[in-house]
Amino acid sequence: MRIIASVSVLAVVGLVAVACGGDDSEEVSAPKKTAAELFCDAASSFVDKCAGASSGSCGAALVHDCSKITTVLSPSLLGAATDCLGSSGCDAQPASCLGSALAQAEPTEAQKGLIKSFCETCSSGAGPACDALFFGSDGSTTPLGKVVLPLSDAVAKEITDTCTDTIGCGATFQTCATGVVTKALAEVIPTETAQCLLDGIANPVSSSGAASGAGGGSGGTGSGSGGSGAGSSSGPTTTSASSTGGGGTCDQSSDCNTCQACAVNGSCSDEADACTGNAECNALLDCFAGCSDDACTQACWDAHPGGQAAYDAVAVCILCNECPITCDGAAAGCP
Repeated sequence: MRIIASVSVLAVVGLVAVACGGDDSEEVSAPKKTAAELFCDAASSFVDKCAGASSGSCGAALVHDCSKITTVLSPSLLGAATDCLGSSGCDAQPASCLGSALAQAEPTEAQKGLIKSFCETCSSGAGPACDALFFGSDGSTTPLGKVVLPLSDAVAKEITDTCTDTIGCGATFQTCATGVVTKALAEVIPTETAQCLLDGIANPVSSSGAASGAGGGSGGTGSGSGGSGAGSSSGPTTTSASSTGGGGTCDQSSDCNTCQACAVNGSCSDEADACTGNAECNALLDCFAGCSDDACTQACWDAHPGGQAAYDAVAVCILCNECPITCDGAAAGCP
C-alpha cells in the first residue's frame, strides 16, 4: 500500500480553577489526552531520546506532521503504537511501531463495514473465506488487511463508498483504495512523510525492538504480470484487445478508478457479470486481493485456470478497450 493522511488535532489545555474566597481551592483535572495526542507525545520523546540515531529524517518528519497523520489512523492502532514507542530501542524507526501495532489493533465498526461491503459486493460473499483475505489464520495481517486496519473511520467510509459499490470491484479494489488513501495523504502531508509512514507500516518493529526489514509491500493491484494474449496460460494478463486506440466514452474520466467504474457499469458490464457469475473467476479475484507481489498473483493464476478466460475478458474490456488512455493500457500490455 502506499499511504495515509489527515487533518489536525486540537491541543489540550489543563485548567486550574480557584474557588472564590477563603482557602478552599479546587483543581480541575486536565482533559484526558486522546490516542492521537499520546502517540504524538511518544513519537516526539522517542525522537528526542534517539537524536542522531536511526530515527533520522523519517523520525523528524513523523513528529513534524504527526497531528495530521493521526487523523487518518485508527485510535486502536495509535494506542498499540504508543506502547511500542515506549519499549523500542533507538535502532528502530518510530513509524515501524505502526507496522507492529497492526497485530494488536482491533477493527472499528467502520472498518468492519468496509470488509462486509467488500465481501458482499466485490467477493464471492461474506464468511471465513473472505475474512481470510484480511486476517491470516494465525492472527497476522494480510496485504489486504494492511490497507484497511490502519485507517481512521472517515477514510474507511470513503473507501467503502468509492471502491465497493460496483459488481466486479474485487479486481480494482486495492488500486481504488490506494488511490483514496493517497489523495487523502497528498492533501495534508509532504510526499517524504507519506513514504516514511508506508515504509514503517511495511517494516514493523520485531520482538528485539528493531525494524524487521521484512518488506511487507504496499499491496499492489492484483493484476499480475503475465504474458500477453487473453486466455494465455502463462499468467494473468490484460492484453489481446485490437488496439489501445482512443478508448470509449469512459476514457474521458479524470482518473483510472472512475474510468474503471464507468466501464464496469457500462460497456464492460456483460464481461463483469460473466466473471462474477463464474465461481473460478470469483476465486481468482479473491486470491489476487490478498497478493502483494508477482509471485503471489502468478500462483493465484495457476491455481484457477477455470477463471482465467473470464478474468481476461474483463481486463481487456476495461484496460484495452474502454480506458486505454486514462489507465495506461499500453503499460498493462494492451497492443
